[in-house]
Amino acid sequence: MLSAESNLSTRRILDSIFAFVGVLLPDGTLVDANRAPLDAAGISAGDVIGKKFWDCHWWSFSAASQAQLKNSVARASAGETLRYDVEVRLGSGALVWIDFQLAPLKDDTGDVTHLIPSGMDITERKCAEAAQLRSAEMLSSLIELAPYGVYVVDSDFRLSRVNALALPTFADVQPLIGRDFAEVMAILWGELSGDLCAIFRRTLETGERYVSPRFTERRADLGEGWAFEWETQRLVLPDGRFGVVCYFNEVTERLRGA
Repeated sequence: MLSAESNLSTRRILDSIFAFVGVLLPDGTLVDANRAPLDAAGISAGDVIGKKFWDCHWWSFSAASQAQLKNSVARASAGETLRYDVEVRLGSGALVWIDFQLAPLKDDTGDVTHLIPSGMDITERKCAEAAQLRSAEMLSSLIELAPYGVYVVDSDFRLSRVNALALPTFADVQPLIGRDFAEVMAILWGELSGDLCAIFRRTLETGERYVSPRFTERRADLGEGWAFEWETQRLVLPDGRFGVVCYFNEVTERLRGA
């Protein structure tokens, strides 16, 4: 059994931890919690100790979260460790995301005596992920709605996006998305691919825009001449890294009819 001094020391350690940490009985009753979750919720230990964890302030705003937690308690009581991202409520009523874990504490015989819930605030990360997703969706929409062929080469020099108008140009390249761009160019343009890739790499490295003079060359895959008007520009991708976007018009038929 721990001495009063040891208990006090353990309490000080728990209360100094920024993360949310608690102790539950196997049936989900909260028997201890450090200061961080109490202060964040604007409550005292007396408001929650002895209550089922899912009925406490942090979870009681959402029936779905409560049901998920009840299920997690049952699984942890059977010996399973669970971890997932979930929203909890603060004292102001604001919701924050936490990286939540529920782990069983076992005695020397392997029986589960307590459950240890813990959580770290990951709201900032979640907001960044949401912003990145919105940025990716916006970029995809802009690319798809463009009135000309558009494709994007990412910072790893892989083809990451191709709009519908550009797809016929790449019909002989499978797989396409995620393919090394140098391989793509080699399939389409053979010996010319090195010079073309050098243009893309220069744009990627320096940000220098390139506007091609009318480009009329024989396709390596088709064995016939194709004509393009095209340019490259550097852009910042949703992951925060640079990429290269190419805009082009395929004008072969126009030139043949001229």
